[in-house]
Amino acid sequence: MSGPRFAHLTGRPMWEHCDHVGTRIEGTPAAVVLAPATGATDGAPPPASPADYAAWLAGYGSAVILPCAPDQCDGAQVLLAAPGQPMRLLTPAGWLPLPTPAAAPPMATPGLEFTPLDAPPAPAGADAIALDPAGRCWLLDRAGRRLLALNPQLGVLAVVPLPPDIDPGGFACSAVGLVVADRSQPRVVMQPWGGAWRGHAAPAGPGRRIVSITAHPAWPEAIALIEGGPDRWQLMRIDRDGATLHALPMATAPLPLILTAADRLLVGEVAHPPGDARPMLFREYILRPDGVEAERGFAVRGFDGRALWLDTDGSADCDEARVMASTASGARPLFLREADLTGSGVVETWALDSGIFACQWHRLFVDLCLPADCAVTIEARSADDLPPFEIRRTARLPADRAGDTRPAPIDDPWPPLGSVVDDNAEGWVTLGVADRRPARADAALAASVGERPSADPLAGVRAAAAAPPGGMQTFEFLLTPPAGRYLWLRVRLAGTRRQGPSLFALRATFPRPSLLDYLPAYWRSDPAGADATERALALFEGWMTEMDQRIDVLPQLVDPRLVPAEALPWLGGFLALSFDTRVREGVRRELLLHMAELYRARGTVPGLTRLLSILAEAPVQIIEGFRLRRPTAAFVGNALVGPALELGGSESTLNATGLEAWEQELAGAHAALMLRRALADSPCPARDPDDPLPDDALLAFYRRHAHRFTVIVPRVRCGTLAEVLEQAIEAAKPAHTLHQLCWVDAGFRVGSASLVGISHLGAVERAEPAVLGKATLSTFTTLHRGRREDRYPYFKPMNPWEASP
Repeated sequence: MSGPRFAHLTGRPMWEHCDHVGTRIEGTPAAVVLAPATGATDGAPPPASPADYAAWLAGYGSAVILPCAPDQCDGAQVLLAAPGQPMRLLTPAGWLPLPTPAAAPPMATPGLEFTPLDAPPAPAGADAIALDPAGRCWLLDRAGRRLLALNPQLGVLAVVPLPPDIDPGGFACSAVGLVVADRSQPRVVMQPWGGAWRGHAAPAGPGRRIVSITAHPAWPEAIALIEGGPDRWQLMRIDRDGATLHALPMATAPLPLILTAADRLLVGEVAHPPGDARPMLFREYILRPDGVEAERGFAVRGFDGRALWLDTDGSADCDEARVMASTASGARPLFLREADLTGSGVVETWALDSGIFACQWHRLFVDLCLPADCAVTIEARSADDLPPFEIRRTARLPADRAGDTRPAPIDDPWPPLGSVVDDNAEGWVTLGVADRRPARADAALAASVGERPSADPLAGVRAAAAAPPGGMQTFEFLLTPPAGRYLWLRVRLAGTRRQGPSLFALRATFPRPSLLDYLPAYWRSDPAGADATERALALFEGWMTEMDQRIDVLPQLVDPRLVPAEALPWLGGFLALSFDTRVREGVRRELLLHMAELYRARGTVPGLTRLLSILAEAPVQIIEGFRLRRPTAAFVGNALVGPALELGGSESTLNATGLEAWEQELAGAHAALMLRRALADSPCPARDPDDPLPDDALLAFYRRHAHRFTVIVPRVRCGTLAEVLEQAIEAAKPAHTLHQLCWVDAGFRVGSASLVGISHLGAVERAEPAVLGKATLSTFTTLHRGRREDRYPYFKPMNPWEASP
């Protein structure tokens, strides 16, 4: 029985082109969830009054973490600055007031022969505080209309005057420069590090103002929150290239801002007076190049509105770098919490195209998380024609993309919606009860579904899907609308005030296979009877189709190119092959593909070369030691010029004592250690260390006469790869052999006068030009430019008796 094909809908771009009512898109993988309720609901705090918002705005400040000195690691300190209040230091007992930073004493300027006459004046107050990328602390002195740089003792080190035509509001430091908000107009002024002030203004309007600003010294963007205008709330994103404006969706009374990553912003919603015991809600936003997208929610109790800060360097998201909020008695971390949900929502898909006229759609697989007290209802509609352009309607945006614009339907390349008016019920068929299946139970059937693009044509077949979110299940529905080329789906989500369904993907199969096709034609003579017979046979058809599809994909499990990644160890077990966890998936597939020939050539130079080339993902060469023996003489034309030329040292690295270079170095280090212990009154530890080179005649004989070879790896040295290669060589090389790895880094070249495999590659720190008498032959005879020993220690000979570094 031939298997069905799949039409799928998954991922953020697809969900964004659907019609949304009371829903939004969240997370990775993208899921359609219920949107937060607008306005007050039972159990939620009422919207903030203008007086409460003014109180939050008047006391809103900032805080920074002052790192401790490396030699005085007493813990980082949190320093807070708020308008009209002294600077405060966070201690276990609460906030400790600090005196206003004093003027630093005059200091001589390095490189000059005079001392400044006047020290920078002390600030009148500290209205905001920020750290620059160098770790220096900056203060905003609003009354003095200036910025102050502080020294490590929090004394005034330098003064930067502000432009005379601004009323300074918020202040922050980004990786680009100093950023100050102007309260007199919707404008932000920025001074790049080492540059001059420049302004970025938003369109002016009645009541339009900047209420808060934030930045982080590790990231280039600064974010300003603007109130007023057609969207009520907007974000201005300022970087070195300029400023852009974006609408802030799902915001009612936002004020406190903090960047938690280069592309993530946390925005707080004012709903009660500062310091209230009720939770204050925050919303995380993703800063995309084309807009701002709302994500998960957070909350904190007792926030007094003075400052937010990250308790780490801010390089991680909110799960790893906790966002802290100031309270009257200290600080509290934010915790995950969503705002009250709407309780219901609808998402209508665009047209899924089967490409078959009068196609009978078969099954629908829905990936979703369905908590208790929640429900999902699906309606379907089909047709052979698309609605005319003149009557198509524009899809309504998800709640987290409110304010964005979309092209007109006639120019939209995406297929249209199925309904021509909002919430049209004509032609929609409600699907029946779903069959609960394990997450992605149809993965073995959906060989034509590619959830991610790839340049590898086989990746969509063999690649395992990402781990499903916790609690996700696949629900299977039978599609019952009339036959038609196009299929539209309408999903209705129902939840509670605290939780709702999460819809991840939809996959519809077509055309419908029927066991009636395998029966004699007279079973179809009566249309009514044929329909009843087909419905009865459908009870067995689903199981048989699934078994046929799984049997069809069985050959993929024995093909190293197609087997899923999680089945590679299973397939390797048939070939007595176990994988090192440090070897990536592509190398494992190559090993499986060539394992038979590797077994046949095991212990030979071609076999070992092929094995190491696969592991290193580069053309490895093996040079055996006997090939490097010096010829009797070297000739120029017909003239004898003496011993043969060689690159990199003598014929052998053994000295008169029979020790190699690495053994000499090890013996010298041991002798120096024993000498220091002899000169010490009471050496520690008391017991002398063992000799690293024991006097073993058999071992000495083996070292001197063992067959040696060099493995040339044309890659930059990697510690992990070196360990993998060493382990592979030890397992596959012949007995009684010694080896060393030679890493060919950038700068190596093989000229016409040097032959890899014939010219000597001894254990030297760097290659040098060949010398004939007192004349240096041209540099094209060298293998690489000289390397300093301290920069490239891996050119030293390696001890074959010790583990790789």
